[in-house]
Amino acid sequence: MPKRKSYLYYINTKFGVNQHKHMSEHDPETVELDLDKMAVDAISKAVLDYIKLEGQKESFVNAFLSWTWKNMDGPGIMDNFMKLPKKLKNL
Repeated sequence: MPKRKSYLYYINTKFGVNQHKHMSEHDPETVELDLDKMAVDAISKAVLDYIKLEGQKESFVNAFLSWTWKNMDGPGIMDNFMKLPKKLKNL
């Protein structure tokens, strides 16, 4: 299992956070950002942290999960999840 810092770096890179926050002289002068996708990704990350801490009882959590299922290809996401090794499913 990777350390928290490693997987947070991976997640932030995947979501475009690192490119946005940590531009250096070696990076291109422009970065293309999909602000709608980045917003959903950031809220997803926050909701998942909230679920770990408080559970899934709040109506706003269920509303967001329902919205993402409908709008973000829930069945496709579940297909990808089912293909993961068992040890990754139990995290």
